[in-house]
Amino acid sequence: MKRVAAAETLRRAFAALPEPPARGTSTHGAFGLASDWEAKHKALVSKWLQTSGEVAEVVDALCHRAPLAPGKQEEIADYCRKKLADHVSEVVNNDRYIQEELSERLATAGVLPMFGFPTQTRSLFSYKKDATVDEMVVSDRPLDHAVWAFSPGSEIPKDKQVHVACGFEYKKQVGGRIIPDPDPLGKPLVFSRCEEPTCGNIMQGAVETCDVCHSMASPFNLYQPKGFVTTGRPRDYDGQRQRGPSLKPPVLAFKPDYASGFRVGPMSVAMTSDEPIALVNDAGGEFFKFRRKVNSIVVNDDYLYRDDAPHQDLQGDPETTGAIGAVFNTDVMTLLLDRLPGVGYNGILDVENQPAAAAALVSFGEFVKLAAAVDLDVDPSELRVGTQKWRTPSCVTRQVYVADSLENGAGYTRHVCDAGRLKGMLERHYQIRKAEWQADDHALCDRSCPDCLRNYNNRFLHAALDWRLALDVAELVLGLPLDMDRWLAPAERIGKRFVELCNTENGNVFLEKSDSLFAVTRRDPGLSLVLSHPLWYTSKDGPAQDRQQNAKLSLQANHGASHEVKFVDIREFTASPQSFVIRMLEAS
Repeated sequence: MKRVAAAETLRRAFAALPEPPARGTSTHGAFGLASDWEAKHKALVSKWLQTSGEVAEVVDALCHRAPLAPGKQEEIADYCRKKLADHVSEVVNNDRYIQEELSERLATAGVLPMFGFPTQTRSLFSYKKDATVDEMVVSDRPLDHAVWAFSPGSEIPKDKQVHVACGFEYKKQVGGRIIPDPDPLGKPLVFSRCEEPTCGNIMQGAVETCDVCHSMASPFNLYQPKGFVTTGRPRDYDGQRQRGPSLKPPVLAFKPDYASGFRVGPMSVAMTSDEPIALVNDAGGEFFKFRRKVNSIVVNDDYLYRDDAPHQDLQGDPETTGAIGAVFNTDVMTLLLDRLPGVGYNGILDVENQPAAAAALVSFGEFVKLAAAVDLDVDPSELRVGTQKWRTPSCVTRQVYVADSLENGAGYTRHVCDAGRLKGMLERHYQIRKAEWQADDHALCDRSCPDCLRNYNNRFLHAALDWRLALDVAELVLGLPLDMDRWLAPAERIGKRFVELCNTENGNVFLEKSDSLFAVTRRDPGLSLVLSHPLWYTSKDGPAQDRQQNAKLSLQANHGASHEVKFVDIREFTASPQSFVIRMLEAS
């Protein structure tokens, strides 16, 4: 409603100008060029918005019988009168937006309704003599895709040739002239990264201390390039190419307010609108060194390129350093699983001490996205999902977020962010997927596959996805009994194979059942590894489950009070048996 009111009041304000702008190619309104706003139009448009009675008339008509919260209509009218002109200026002066027509830029920024889809498309340019700007474009990609696909060192095939991206450049054609932008990186945004390698948390703004692990944090510049450039020396495509780097999922550049949200069983839920999410490419933590070449910025570090790095004549201190990325505002639903019954550390999955905790939360995030897509009858690519570290008083976990892919929000996330709707959506999806994923024709999928959780959009997360963990967390959130057999039923078979592996090295290891759990034991020096559920906690304060306690008491009763008993995640035990073989055979 706010965007529609902004569009109509701006339309009337521009129409009232002595010389209204001519209609251009934009379908969002005849508001002229963005470059003309400050000098030509802002003062007169702002005065009209503040004084014209038509503003109240527009808002009253649009809000008539609309299901708005009390005071919302007055808030919209106040925005149009007092804040809209300055909001337009903010968008005009923001380097993120490169659309030339003002109405198109405002629609992309979410000030006006979008007819079609907003685009943050970025071009990859390659020099061609006597060519137009369009003829110089090798490829186009949305910004959040371009920051890895066109990252320096990436190789892009086209027309049986491979083009190597090496930096940043933006060109536009005015009449018959091609005008390069001298600042293709745009203005930087300041973010900070934790200096602890095992954490690496990214936060918005200049922050000295990590809010997750409390280690030192260092600020860095994040650039959203206006365009990209190749070396200009394509080679014949031989079937091999170097793709862009794997990027971590986008990070939330804000802190959700769970106190103002609601709960779905053991899960806290918060809804946040128009807050930033950042996708960061920091060159694997090394940061890019940006060097100027006339109106282009190039990166010529050897380690980024498969062959010789370009522009080796550019040496010395770089003009600046930093990361490239995409920052976009949208609707975000965040989920904090802080009261899960019978698992984790006091009901919280501890990502620092539980091997399966991070994978469980990532998998559950994909499960929620698929559930929402089915419920809304939209493609899963309409939604983004990710996890981000979150410190609780007892441990570090990860919050899960689901956001609209469409910048400024399409309303999907807001629609499902309701306690009843969210729980019902998860229940229906759980019943369907449980039957499908536990069926015989899915038995060969040990963790994830294209028939359950994997797809192209989550390709960087494939190693973490696990359909069993997704069902586990869904059961806990919905208040259903946790199906222990999903993991523990094959424990005897897994234990026997492990014993055979150890005894090929004369390990004198055997399998035994201790109460209700299986353990692999070596009498000398006296060590047992008890196969446990991946979500059970085994660190800090010791085993938390009755079944674990009973197993430990049984083993020590059989082998003596000094017998060492350790609990291991059966998922990790199955995936990496070699590390446990070494642990067992080298025990002393």
